[in-house]
Amino acid sequence: MPVLTYTPSSIRLDPDCPMRREVPDVAQLDVLSGPGNDPSAAGYDHTTVIYDVLLTARNARVLLIGPPLLNLADVLWPATFTLVLRGGRQVELKPRREDRSHYFIAHMRVPRRHRSDVTDNSILRVRFADGSTYDVRPNPVDETPVALSLSTQQRDESTVWLRQWAAYWHSLGADRVIIYDNGSSYFSELPQLLADVAQDLSIVVVRWHFEFGPPRGFAYHYAQWASLNHARLAFPGARWGAAFDVDEYPVLRKDGGLIAFLDRQSRATGLVLLKLFDVKNIRWTPASDGEPPSAADFVYRSREAKKTFKYFYRTKWTRDSTVHSAGVRPLRQVVADPAEAAYLHYWALNRGWRHPERLESVVFDPAEHVEDRAVADRLRSLDI
Repeated sequence: MPVLTYTPSSIRLDPDCPMRREVPDVAQLDVLSGPGNDPSAAGYDHTTVIYDVLLTARNARVLLIGPPLLNLADVLWPATFTLVLRGGRQVELKPRREDRSHYFIAHMRVPRRHRSDVTDNSILRVRFADGSTYDVRPNPVDETPVALSLSTQQRDESTVWLRQWAAYWHSLGADRVIIYDNGSSYFSELPQLLADVAQDLSIVVVRWHFEFGPPRGFAYHYAQWASLNHARLAFPGARWGAAFDVDEYPVLRKDGGLIAFLDRQSRATGLVLLKLFDVKNIRWTPASDGEPPSAADFVYRSREAKKTFKYFYRTKWTRDSTVHSAGVRPLRQVVADPAEAAYLHYWALNRGWRHPERLESVVFDPAEHVEDRAVADRLRSLDI
C-alpha cells in the first residue's frame, strides 16, 4: 500500500508579531546548558498557537491541539470559533479547553442539526481576543480499524534505522506506523524511501515541522508531547496505541505477537508498561566508516532494568499521553514481567545531538551485561 502523507492545519503567529510565547523558566534552561544546548532557548517554540484542527467522525466535534498557551492565553483567549457550512452559512462553536503541562486540547461540539451541512470545503474561522483572524480547514480523523498503531517523532535519523525499526514492529504485529517528521532534510523523499516496507504495513508520514524544543530541555519538548496525543486523536480507530523512539525495540519472550500479548490482558487494563533495558556499545566493529550501525550489531544489554517505562494504551480510554505513561482511568495499569515482554534501548542508534555520551564504547562486564540476541536474530530474518 502507498505511504500516506499528512499535513496538519496549523496556526502560527507572524515571526515579526510582538506577541511571543515566553520561556516560562529561563533559569531552568541555564541549568540545563551543556553540549548541544543553547541556554538562550534556541529551538523553543515562540510562535505556534495550534498544531492541528481535527474534525471527528460524523462531523460531531472539532478538536484543536497545540502547545501550551502560557502567556499567550492572556492575549489570545477567549477566542471565537466559527464553522463555515454549506452555502456559506456559519455556526459558532463553544470551546472547552484542557490545559496540560506540554500541550492543550480544545473540544467543540457541532450542533446535531448542522452536521449534515459540514463539507470537505468547510473551514474553521478562528478569531483571537487581539482581533487576529485565521481560516483553517479541519483534517478529518482517520477511524480505520487497526489492532496496534505505533507513532514516533524523528528528524534526520538514518533511513536504515527507520526501515529496520518499522519492519521489526510490523513483524511483531503492528498494523500502522505514524512517523511525525520534525523537519528532516529528506522529508520529501521519505515516502519513497519507505515504500517497499509499506507493502503490507500502513505507514503515515506527518509533516510535524514545529520547533522541537531546546536540546536537553525536556520540559520544553512541546512538539513531541503533542504528537503523542495527536496520534490518538487523529487516528482513533486503533484498538491499542504505542509511541516508541527509533532506537527502542520491544522483545517478546514467549510465542505469539504483540496483539496476542496485549489481548491477553484483562479488559480492566488500559495501560501495559514495559521495563527498559539499555543496550550499550559493546564489541562492535563497523563494516566501513560510512556505514551506520544497526540494532543487529549490538547484543549486550544491561542485566538490570532501569526505572523508565514505555507503554501500550487502549486508545478509546486514554485521555492524556506522556512520554513514559498515560492517563487511562478508570482502567488500571500493569507492568509486564520482563520474562514475558520488555523493550531494549539501543544507545548507539543516536545521532548524539541530545546525548553524545551514548556514542561512547562500553567495556563488557559480566556483572553488568548479558548477551541478548532476540532483536538481532529477528532483524536478520527480515532481511531489511
